[in-house]
Amino acid sequence: MKLVNEDLHSASAGLSDRMQIIEVELTDTHARLSRLYDAWKPGKLVLEELAPRIKELKTRGDDLSKAILQIEAEMITCGVQDVKLATVQAYASDLRNILEESDFIDRKAFSTLFYKEDFG
Repeated sequence: MKLVNEDLHSASAGLSDRMQIIEVELTDTHARLSRLYDAWKPGKLVLEELAPRIKELKTRGDDLSKAILQIEAEMITCGVQDVKLATVQAYASDLRNILEESDFIDRKAFSTLFYKEDFG
């Protein structure tokens, strides 16, 4: 279970790392856009010169925002929860009870499917 939990947490950490990188890029994009607006206000540059760059940065910012939303959704759907020993033991106990109450043919069918799925 320790390995399973470590795998779950490493996958979540990978998403968090990607999110942090994108957030840094988004902050940089907003800063660049702000500087372009600041350059336009005092009349240093005309809007026609800045418009293509402003449009490009706005598109980049929108794309980065969408990427953040996608990662957040992925993190929610993947919902990392530690696998607890008590939970696994309860499932194993339930499975044992079901198999003990089943007849020979059902147990044989289960074991055949189980081995085929896991080892076949």
